[in-house]
Amino acid sequence: MAVAVRLLDRADARVGALPEDAVGAARARHLLLSSRQALRSGEPMRAMQRAIYALQLAAGQQMADAPDDRP
Repeated sequence: MAVAVRLLDRADARVGALPEDAVGAARARHLLLSSRQALRSGEPMRAMQRAIYALQLAAGQQMADAPDDRP
């Protein structure tokens, strides 16, 4: 739970510094809201996942697709 709280605080600071019109800013803010709700519901893992996604959006990184191993 403590790790989730620290991660959420870090994501909140990073996303809060984004300009309103930044790419992904609205999605990152939504993820933070969802992260807070998960934390209040006693779901720290879900809260951390959403906070990490928000941090990635704030950094301009998208989740990479899994590599295609087909020949």
